[in-house]
Amino acid sequence: MPQEWNHWQGQTINNRFELQEYLGASQDSAVFLTSLDPAKSKKAAIKLVAWVEGNAEIQLARWNSIKALSHPHVIRLFESGECSLGHNRLLYVVMEYADEKLSTILPSRALTPTEAREMLDPTLDALAYIHEHGFVHGHIKPSNIMAVEERLKISCDGIASSGQPNCDPARQSPYLPPEATGGTLSIAADIWSLGVTVVEALTQKIPAFRSDAEMLASLSALPSPFRKIVEECLRADPRQRCTIADIQKELHPPPLSVDDQIATGTNESPRPRGLFAPIAGAILVTVVLVGLFLFNRSSRRAAPSSQPTQAHVPSPQSSLADGKVSVNETASKSVEPESAGPEPTRTGPDRPGNVTRRVLPEASKNALRTIHGTVRVRVRIYVDPAGNVERARVESGGPSRYFANKSLEAARQWKFDSPVTNNKTVPSEWDVEFQFTSRGSKVREKQTRS
Repeated sequence: MPQEWNHWQGQTINNRFELQEYLGASQDSAVFLTSLDPAKSKKAAIKLVAWVEGNAEIQLARWNSIKALSHPHVIRLFESGECSLGHNRLLYVVMEYADEKLSTILPSRALTPTEAREMLDPTLDALAYIHEHGFVHGHIKPSNIMAVEERLKISCDGIASSGQPNCDPARQSPYLPPEATGGTLSIAADIWSLGVTVVEALTQKIPAFRSDAEMLASLSALPSPFRKIVEECLRADPRQRCTIADIQKELHPPPLSVDDQIATGTNESPRPRGLFAPIAGAILVTVVLVGLFLFNRSSRRAAPSSQPTQAHVPSPQSSLADGKVSVNETASKSVEPESAGPEPTRTGPDRPGNVTRRVLPEASKNALRTIHGTVRVRVRIYVDPAGNVERARVESGGPSRYFANKSLEAARQWKFDSPVTNNKTVPSEWDVEFQFTSRGSKVREKQTRS
């Protein structure tokens, strides 16, 4: 077993993968930069793992079982196998190359609550996908939450079938739950690890306590809704822990009904929660990645520019290419509701409303390629008499929170010519359906109330 893995830099694995830059190592593994093609134009990461008799076969079987997994927020696994370097027998796995990790930013600063929320959304989406396919992650922690270009992803090489034995149950980790000493992997273990990660992300400290009572006391300083989320994640009894759906509901509670608003004294239109709240002055952001503020990019401030041009979609049948808004344009455009404007004016005979500006969702090509068939997201838009979006909410989110969030962000940027009743412009409601396919997106809308 080599003591210094970086001595192998420059070697080639199985005549295919050159060990280029040494990226780091643990006790029994090391990661190098490599390439997927001879021209070295497609970066990848190759992880070398020490061969341990009995465990090696289990690990190879795991990697083979997860190669078919494909999700926008899960690191892709390209190839795995066994190899030899000198007299050392090793396993290797080739994966997407991650530019940065959450673990590289936490030593210098904690995440803000907004950053933590934006980190959790894609992480939960990825975990839900993994669990739905009968797997558990097994290693949720800051070093396995990564940025691949402008997208947040979680690692894949530790994924295993639910209920499978842990390859090394004796190894202690502050991210593993109490029951991990039994050596089995479970969905509840992932929930515990996620709770520990949230605490560390917000406080720069890994929580340590011996009972639920001690846990409640130690988490008292966490902001809402993270305190409740973490409390439910870190229950000693795995049967009492929350689910991913529970966490998502805490992060994105449904809007209060009018009756509830009156009863609680909050009878005013809810302000839509922008997906891209300004983070440390950075304005280059994406709906699924908090890399700009999460992975040490806060200092990269975009230069001031003129108001971006929004896409004016001439018809509901327009494709993504027809109405595409660039990432920079979307990020620099505020998604807060605009002012309701002056009092409604008298403006001629009765007529229905009309859409004056449509903005299509800015979905990445990689995400669209994961679609088989059509993903449909329905959004209800509430419009004030001046034609501005007061609020919008997802009526039917489809199978992926990613596309639901993209749709909601786009809907908040629409503009309307409000309907006229009794010679006055009046509020209206619109039912908008965004349709995503592997080729792009389009939209259909219908006025439902005026």
